[in-house]
Amino acid sequence: RMENETTLMEYMEKGLEVVKEAGFHVMEAFHKGRDGMDVGRRGRETELVTELDKKVEELMKNKLEFHFPTHEVIGEEAVSAKESMKVDYDETTPTWILDPMDGSTNFVHRLSLVSICLALVQHGKILLGIVYNPITGDLYTAREGRGAYKNGFRMKTSHQASINAALVMGSGGRHVLGSVEKKKVNQIYAHNLKETWKAGVVGVRWLGNASLSICAVAEGAADFFLAYGLYCWNMGAAVLILREAGGAVGDPAGADFQLMGRRIAAAASPALLKAASALPFRHIAFPPQTQSEPPA
Repeated sequence: RMENETTLMEYMEKGLEVVKEAGFHVMEAFHKGRDGMDVGRRGRETELVTELDKKVEELMKNKLEFHFPTHEVIGEEAVSAKESMKVDYDETTPTWILDPMDGSTNFVHRLSLVSICLALVQHGKILLGIVYNPITGDLYTAREGRGAYKNGFRMKTSHQASINAALVMGSGGRHVLGSVEKKKVNQIYAHNLKETWKAGVVGVRWLGNASLSICAVAEGAADFFLAYGLYCWNMGAAVLILREAGGAVGDPAGADFQLMGRRIAAAASPALLKAASALPFRHIAFPPQTQSEPPA
């Protein structure tokens, strides 16, 4: 059973409460600075991670489970703690997918491009999405079929269709690439960047935050975003926001977007997505993040 409109409004209200409470703790810690910040490493990877990630995720998970005891909750830190980034979930059960802090490295270096992400997924569809930057106060929201909003105002993409007039965003974090050879990754990034410039784009920006990059495309501040090695919690909420703002998402190689596929091409328009997918990029392959079977 898909959730009805009234129910989704209630879910959004509770989701916003949870995200904003989490945002208070992130903002407070950010303004305290690096002194005393407990910075560790996630597994064998090189991503900086703080104890704050874990505390914020626990807070959000507990609140969501209190409000929605029949729902599932998937969080980045809980999956990471199992030393496996594979996510298994029952697609028929409403499932909250959360990232307590997208942009942990930015946070540690006191760069304000930090966000809390929360998406609700059922039957493989993203029903609502929230991306909140507690440092700047910017709040992006969307419900399926109801448009996308930034700080309460309706958002639209630039609708840019031409790659040679596009402002492009990318993501180059090697920490999410796991066993992919680092030298090979660097060569692929360099090649793709070269092809991007050869296409005559306006410019290239890397924010170090996937969800905010996708939201930038949604609000018309950028036109295209390409990334490899992401996870469902980095992308889910922002993908719905972009779609509801008039944008399009796909796999970088031209196939349909897969939430668990760990790759994304996000564009201001279907025409731009098609044009960008035709560029001679080199792609990085990943096993899917989940082995869940599609619903019967």
